[in-house]
Amino acid sequence: MATFVLIHGGGSSAWDWHLLVPELASRDHDVVVPELPIEDRSAGFVEFRETVVTGVGDRSDLVVVGHSYGAFTALLIADRLPVRLIVLLTPMVPEPGERPADWWGNTGYRGAEGLSEEQQFYNGVPAAIVAEAAAHSREQVSAE
Repeated sequence: MATFVLIHGGGSSAWDWHLLVPELASRDHDVVVPELPIEDRSAGFVEFRETVVTGVGDRSDLVVVGHSYGAFTALLIADRLPVRLIVLLTPMVPEPGERPADWWGNTGYRGAEGLSEEQQFYNGVPAAIVAEAAAHSREQVSAE
């Protein structure tokens, strides 16, 4: 079976995948869920990539899933590991050389007026999970 490498988004944690991991495991897939060093001001995409590479080790038949800001890192993995498939889930996909901080303005992103962050980003998610998610969020202060 495949090894799924699940890369969380910005301000998030490996917890974001806590419902998917047992589902994949029940289907005999291996799962790697690295915790990116987003709280480290000196860490950037090189360190994010190395965190994933270290977590994967010598596993093969990799399906790399990058969520949101995690797409920046997911796209860097194929240069270092034998990736079969890359899946980008609501990705932030940069232009070549584009800095993550510039992505929001360059894409013309505007939050929906009158909606809270929870309403925008957790639409349709059960309230209990939304409440628990707040306890697992982390400050994104990394270099990139």
